[in-house]
Amino acid sequence: MNAVSWQTAFSALGEWSGTLADPLIIGRFRGRRIAPAPGMTLCHPERERSEQSKDEGRRENLQSALEPVARRMERVKLSSGFIREALVPGEQIELNALAMRWAGMPNKNERAALREVLDALESAGYLERMEDETWKVVRAAD
Repeated sequence: MNAVSWQTAFSALGEWSGTLADPLIIGRFRGRRIAPAPGMTLCHPERERSEQSKDEGRRENLQSALEPVARRMERVKLSSGFIREALVPGEQIELNALAMRWAGMPNKNERAALREVLDALESAGYLERMEDETWKVVRAAD
């Protein structure tokens, strides 16, 4: 391969830039909600829920909690059975440990998919965030 040293350096930087930027982006935008542009809504009116139904929605079953990430789970071959077994009330789930249990040596895509699943479970009321990549299981799968 005929490459100049600066090309190799930029290639390496390009490979690692996403990984290096993740903590900065997560820290910057954690807890913020994105407001829609004037005159636009975030969802269809028939899908909007009142505050009471949002609380009830947090108590949804596991299948509906995983619905937003179901396609991604299918692509990386992450089974809902594996997730169901990991939901032991009172236990702590650490992203890296769970990824190692699931995929052995997970790649970046598998780890990101698992993180999306854990975030979806957190928003559905199954998990409570303890630290950046650690969650406490609040309730078991139904």
